[in-house]
Amino acid sequence: YYLERNLRDVVIRAGVKQDRLLLRHRAIADYIIDNCLDTDTLKKVYLRILSSLAPEINVYDWKSRKFSLYREIINHYKIYKRFKNDISNARDLYESLIPYFSSDYQFWLQYGSLELEGKGGSLELALNYLLQAQSLKPNSLYVKNAVANMYFKMSIGSKSLADSITYREEANKIM
Repeated sequence: YYLERNLRDVVIRAGVKQDRLLLRHRAIADYIIDNCLDTDTLKKVYLRILSSLAPEINVYDWKSRKFSLYREIINHYKIYKRFKNDISNARDLYESLIPYFSSDYQFWLQYGSLELEGKGGSLELALNYLLQAQSLKPNSLYVKNAVANMYFKMSIGSKSLADSITYREEANKIM
């Protein structure tokens, strides 16, 4: 009664038997996702949505609504936050998606950026994934920026002064 009376246009009944709820407001949907789903369920939801979206994505039509939705969902920062800053859960999701998106530079860019963003991220994995993105779309400014950022981080984390200078110079060259 409360839903029908007070949230009539925000939460609506759905399904054949009208026994499911559809959240039409982003803030409510975000709250439900962040507070009511366990990690395994959240991974399954992401995998179902993205695997069903995969055949419909045309990476060359980056202005399409489907590609925009895909780009929004696959975003490394949002996935990292959704999985409560647990990089291993976010990695598991990206690993599950490789069969669907291995030829998409945006996927590798986001996966590599996760390794740069997340606490406990691996610079070696970031290098691998970002170089894959670069091989698929070498002129992308987003990829160039992420690769340069990675080299700056490698420069900061290097134990060798010579390596640190080399990484910094590589980042500056890309920028």
